[in-house]
Amino acid sequence: MKWNREDYNGTDTINMGSDEIWTPDIVLYNTQYSSRESHTDIYKSKAIVRNNGWVMWSMPVIWYGSCEPDTTWFPLDQQKCTLIFGSLSYSIEKLKITPRGYNFSTKAKLNKENGEWKLLNISQTYGKIKFDCCPDAFSTLTYTVEVKRLSDFYFIYIIIPSVALCFLFLLVFFIPRNSGERMGFGITVLLSITVYLLVISGSLPEKSDVYPMLGVVFIAEFLMLCTALGLAGFNISIGGKSLTRPPTLVLRLLKIKDYNQMNVSAKKISAASNKELTEIISKENNKNNNSNVSLDNKDNYEKEWSEIADFLDWFFMISFFLLIIIIPIIIASQLDSKGLS
Repeated sequence: MKWNREDYNGTDTINMGSDEIWTPDIVLYNTQYSSRESHTDIYKSKAIVRNNGWVMWSMPVIWYGSCEPDTTWFPLDQQKCTLIFGSLSYSIEKLKITPRGYNFSTKAKLNKENGEWKLLNISQTYGKIKFDCCPDAFSTLTYTVEVKRLSDFYFIYIIIPSVALCFLFLLVFFIPRNSGERMGFGITVLLSITVYLLVISGSLPEKSDVYPMLGVVFIAEFLMLCTALGLAGFNISIGGKSLTRPPTLVLRLLKIKDYNQMNVSAKKISAASNKELTEIISKENNKNNNSNVSLDNKDNYEKEWSEIADFLDWFFMISFFLLIIIIPIIIASQLDSKGLS
């Protein structure tokens, strides 16, 4: 491929088709596709040949490589992908691949900026690999590409709305129990969170060896809110009780007034000052011994149960508010670079 340019009117460079000269069958070993395409199959441009034997053959090409992502800290993750190039027919004795001598840096310019990833670094390494099929090793050139995911999209459209829905769910404990809207509101918020869970799962690779923090947090929050919805329904049931008296121990622990005992004390005071009224009350009580509950006791029981339910609403609201904040911290502390530790 060398010639004396003086013999050809000073011509030192010519362009030749790739089918007119020898070209190496360089392939990407860890390609995404089952069929490996070499440079000879992809590059259709002409080669630049100089009179000193130097040949340059290049063309913009998109390679699809197979990498092992680590999505533990999605969407705040950084990925490192290794691309291994080499020949499948020429051993290292016949074809030696060496780095071109170009130093990549974090300021490497791409043909087109990517809105999802930021290029951090590209490094290249020369080496060799040996296959079981062949006695000789093959020359390889390995490129390691480090990228960082741009997370603004996920924070604006997924994380912030999902967190807002989790805190909005706490209003289920403020909605009046008798309005009939408490359970409907809670189920509606849970369905909205489910939609965001589907969006998150669709953005992640289908793998079971890595547990993304964001996915684990949202599942934990979802189960916690399901429990909160069940407790809100429990409060609705106890807040409407009126036929049975609340346990005395519960009334004392919550420092709730015993209305039934207050009525009995008032009747005793009245009886001491008015004997006739006492006899009337005594007769009325004897008549209603076989009845379930008197009308006064029913109102008193209902008030006591309502105060217990009000207290539990406040208690559950504060507890789940703290859990929404603490759960992500606990899960993050239990994660390593490959999911749950």
